[in-house]
Amino acid sequence: MQVNKEEKQNIKMFSIDKQAAIKQRIGVLIAGIDGNNGSTLWALHTLTKKRERAKQPPMYGSLISLGDVQCLNKSKPVALHSLLDEVGLPAHLDQIVAIDGWGGRKTTMWEALLENKVITDSAQLEELRKDAQFDIRRGIVYPEFIGLDLERHTLGSAEKDEAYLSKCIDNFAILHQLTLVVIIYSGCTERNVENDKEISPSRLYALAAAKCLTNACFINGAAQETLTPELMQLFNTRNRICLGNDLCTGQTRLKHTILGTFVPQGMPATYVVSGNYLGNSDGKNLRNNATNYSKLQSKAYTSNRLSEFAPTLYQPGGRELEQLVQISYVKAIGDNKRAIDEMCFDLPCGAALNMHTTSICPDTPLAMGVLLDLLLLCGIFDSVLVTVWQNYPHIVRKLKCDEANALCACLLKHPQSAKARMYFHEARDALVGALLEICGQHSETLRHRSIFRLSKM
Repeated sequence: MQVNKEEKQNIKMFSIDKQAAIKQRIGVLIAGIDGNNGSTLWALHTLTKKRERAKQPPMYGSLISLGDVQCLNKSKPVALHSLLDEVGLPAHLDQIVAIDGWGGRKTTMWEALLENKVITDSAQLEELRKDAQFDIRRGIVYPEFIGLDLERHTLGSAEKDEAYLSKCIDNFAILHQLTLVVIIYSGCTERNVENDKEISPSRLYALAAAKCLTNACFINGAAQETLTPELMQLFNTRNRICLGNDLCTGQTRLKHTILGTFVPQGMPATYVVSGNYLGNSDGKNLRNNATNYSKLQSKAYTSNRLSEFAPTLYQPGGRELEQLVQISYVKAIGDNKRAIDEMCFDLPCGAALNMHTTSICPDTPLAMGVLLDLLLLCGIFDSVLVTVWQNYPHIVRKLKCDEANALCACLLKHPQSAKARMYFHEARDALVGALLEICGQHSETLRHRSIFRLSKM
């Protein structure tokens, strides 16, 4: 396919920084490692590494959860992780060198695993017992941001707290000889910051990731607005990636898919009502009105953007989408979250399509695939170069934060990018297209189509 001079302007092409990929050693630090998601991720990694040392099949192997893809010179679809393997990019949990982190209270990892009750297999727990007998390092805790009665932990000022977190990151990288540290905020959902004088713990973790001496990335796995434009610009200046906000798991992904099926076919949604009932630590945290509001804002993001993606159906002063999201804590449910959704779509002749869905699923295992994909994608993006033609000559640079967030939109409830696609399948196609291009697995025609599509991000 020929590309003329006018078309070539602003085209983006992905390639691999092979030297960076060969030397890459990735470690993970989790803020909230004593919580459900943090302790479970640590446990899966530990079990996988133990099997690797024993030369047994890994506990978890292919963790890029985007499935099989059609690519160049392959008659049948192949697993995406196998293509990433071929070019030396991370695609498996056992490629993570080490996982550690900070907790919100004084506890051991063993106590956290028993309290969270996510790992329920007795044989797996026994296998973890010896490795889990360590005290979890205390993180920075400001109770007024999370609405829970936890002991405040600070070094006296935001500047000292940030310096402490930066030092933790640098020491962790030196200890394990890492080339990249991925910091994941997996702590309690915070209320949003109310003024310029306030700074939340999650922003301190993000600032530490941006400013530390070690090459680092940051993932905001909770719902609050942690990543400001100024903070994202700081990451761009340091050639580092930050992703957020919140993980797009079962219920949100279902709504993405259903809305993306009916609305583009001329059937506008008139209301979406969602209910969540859960009894884990996340549910307890969300009993607080301010933190609950942060979560509701995150969940409402998809529906709120409908007017942008279907302007003919949602014109100013015309049709509006009513939305209600309710989250309730029910202790007896534990981690087995109940999710209930009702959606209504307009049809011709004054008719309507009403859809009701109910699901019951362990909340933490559902989040694991998304969390693992995001941290592996941080490792992939760290080794990716973007070639951009802008009125000649072309420039070669690292991926910017808004581009990375746009590519990860299918994995995030509220991706921090105006370029992000809203509907799940479109967002997934953008990510798969980019990964295929990185792996060199597009035909000329498909490759240039992908380039043009991605250049609009």
